[in-house]
Amino acid sequence: MFEDDTEKVNYVLSYLKGTALDCFESAILDPIEPQWLSDFDLFVEELEANFGTYNPVGEAEAELEGHRMHDSHQATKYFIKFQQLAGMHSVGDAALCRQAYNGLAKCIKDDMVHHEKLNTLVGLRKLVQAIDARYWERKGELSCETRASGSSGNKSEHKSGKGSSNSKQKNNNSGSTQGKGSTSEQKKSTTPNLSSKLGKDGS
Repeated sequence: MFEDDTEKVNYVLSYLKGTALDCFESAILDPIEPQWLSDFDLFVEELEANFGTYNPVGEAEAELEGHRMHDSHQATKYFIKFQQLAGMHSVGDAALCRQAYNGLAKCIKDDMVHHEKLNTLVGLRKLVQAIDARYWERKGELSCETRASGSSGNKSEHKSGKGSSNSKQKNNNSGSTQGKGSTSEQKKSTTPNLSSKLGKDGS
C-alpha cells in the first residue's frame, strides 16, 4: 500500500494523539530531519523507546500478583485475564496454580474446602468454573423464589382487603335497615288514638 518508509511513518503519525503527537511533532518541525522519518524500523524503535514498557516481564508479574476475582465476577473472565498475564513470563505450573488460587473470590475458596486440593492450573480452572456456574445458578434460583414470595404476599393482602370491604358494606346495610325500623316505630307513636271519640257504629 505504501511506496516507501516515509509514507508508512506519516501514516502512523496521523493516528498519534496527545503526548505522543507532541513528542514527534517537535522532531518533525526541527530544521534537521530525523532519520526515523524515512526509516520505518527506526521510527518503531523511537516510538517504543519513548512510550514502550520498560520491563514488560516485571510489570506482568506485578499485575498477575494483583489480579483478583471479586464476588460479582465470573470465573471464566478471571482465568482469561490470568492466562494472558501468565503467558508473558515463564513460571512453573505449580506456582501459577498457587497464584491463581490466591486471587479467587472468597465464596469460591469457601466452597473448595469440600473438594480435593489441586496442584495443576488446568485442574484448578475446571473445578473453579464448575463451582462458579453452580453459584450463579443458585443466585438465579433465589431471585425467582424472592419474586414468587412477593407475588403471593400481594395476593393475600388483596384478598384480605376485599373481605374487609365486604364486612364494612354489610355493617352499613345493617345500620341502614335498623334506621328504617326506628322511623316506622316513631311514626306509629305519633299517630293519635281516636277510638274513644268514635260512636258505637264507628262514625
